[in-house]
Amino acid sequence: MKQLVIILAMMLGFAACREGQKAPATAKDTTDGAEMLLTAKDTAAVETLTKMFMDRAKRGRLDSAAMLLRTYELHRQPQGLDSAGFREVMATLGQFPVADYEIKAIVFHRPEDNEVKCRVRIANGTYTNWYFKPVRYIGRWSLCLKDAGDKPLK
Repeated sequence: MKQLVIILAMMLGFAACREGQKAPATAKDTTDGAEMLLTAKDTAAVETLTKMFMDRAKRGRLDSAAMLLRTYELHRQPQGLDSAGFREVMATLGQFPVADYEIKAIVFHRPEDNEVKCRVRIANGTYTNWYFKPVRYIGRWSLCLKDAGDKPLK
C-alpha cells in the first residue's frame, strides 16, 4: 500500500512539472481570450498565396490571378468567385495594371480575420495599397479580398 502511495505521489509530481511547459507559438490572438496558434508555415502559406496572386497580375495573367481569390462567409468554407465577382476582379485588375508590388505587412488575428497589405505601383507610376484577407479554414489558407464590411487590423 505504501508503494502505491509513493507511485501515485510521483505521478502527480511529474504531471505538475509538465503542466508548466507549453509548446511555443509565433502569434496568438489575445483580444477576446481565444487563441490562434501560428507557425512559420502559416506565414509562409499566406505570403506564398499573396505573391502568387500579385506575380500573376504583374505578368498580365489576370484570369489566373483572379482564380486564386476566394469569398468567405463566417463559419463556411471559402468559395471561388462567382461569375459576377470574377468579372469585377478582372475589370479592376485591367483598370489598374500592376507594374510592381511589395508586401508591407501581414497581420494575423483570428482564422477569419487577418490582413495582408501590399503597396502596389500601377503601370502609370502611381502607388496604391491593396488589402487581402487570408482566411484559415480547417487548416488551409485561402486568399480573399477585404471588403467594405471588414475592419482594418492594426
